[in-house]
Amino acid sequence: MKRPDCFSRMFELNMNTDVEEKRRNFIFYFVSYIGGIVILGFALQHINSLNNLLKTQLFTSSIIIICNVIMSHFYQKKIVFTYIGGVIIIFFALALVYSGGYDNTGLYWVFPFPFVLFVLLGYRVGALGNAVLFVIIAFMLANQQLIAAEYRSTESSRFLAAFVVTAFLMLIGEYFRHKSQREMESINIIKDRQANTDPLTGLHNRRFLDSVLIQNMILEPARYFPLVVIAVDIDHFKMVNDTYGHHAGDQLLKQFSKTLVSNTRSGDVHARIGGEEFIILFTMTEPSLGHYRAEKLRQAIEDFEYQYDDITIKITASFGVSGSSALENYDMSLKEADINLYQAKNSGRNQIK
Repeated sequence: MKRPDCFSRMFELNMNTDVEEKRRNFIFYFVSYIGGIVILGFALQHINSLNNLLKTQLFTSSIIIICNVIMSHFYQKKIVFTYIGGVIIIFFALALVYSGGYDNTGLYWVFPFPFVLFVLLGYRVGALGNAVLFVIIAFMLANQQLIAAEYRSTESSRFLAAFVVTAFLMLIGEYFRHKSQREMESINIIKDRQANTDPLTGLHNRRFLDSVLIQNMILEPARYFPLVVIAVDIDHFKMVNDTYGHHAGDQLLKQFSKTLVSNTRSGDVHARIGGEEFIILFTMTEPSLGHYRAEKLRQAIEDFEYQYDDITIKITASFGVSGSSALENYDMSLKEADINLYQAKNSGRNQIK
């Protein structure tokens, strides 16, 4: 059975982006704070130097880097400040090449930056940033009359060759790290699907309702509330098993599940929580529409004809309905729907309470 689209979205929200975002944030803060302090230390070390260009570069770069990372704490979109940090790194590397740094060693201090760009921005954007950095540095070294520093031709050519090799090796390492991480995430998603899916019907199971769904309700309540909770139980299902066998009962459960899914929306949540008991959550639905939604399902199930070999089996179902306007009363709504379901069964079945 085809899974509702919300399933993949839920696991991506909980797993995929979370791992990469945490890694990116950690690297961003570490590089920014440590790098900014180290550059500031170099600036203070050269405070009495006559090289005013170098002092200005060091002080300006350290202040911009530290201000950028401090500002990131006050905004949710930290990715923006991460890219700003990458741009700062490129400009700082170009400034070192332009000025020559201390004792004309600027080229040597450029080598850590390709690595930082890759781990900070990822292999795609990092490769683009390194390509831009390489092209501009190559232009500067080929036209040294435009820059303050002076480099020997052999020094320039060796640097460019070493830069390409270093950046290429880092690109390969970051690419395969990224690929390996995605493969591990895919494996974890498959395992979580299996753990949170009823193997017979393909619907969600109780574990899904108690863990994954609750987490996503907390993260994105507007995608769920208000909602209608409907508890469904197939009437006299034991009689089907006793009369036609458990294989017929299993096939009936599969067809019954398809009937539930085909008569609800793709964004609604369907779960099998027991032998013949199901839960349906109509998301972003006012509780006043609960009886209408349940009646539509009840009628579809009553009209349903299941063919097992040459036998036609007709079934009905009982319904318990409740509504929830917020996460705070969601658990109570589940209990109310369950209580109402048993009232419907005790009142003659094939009805809604």
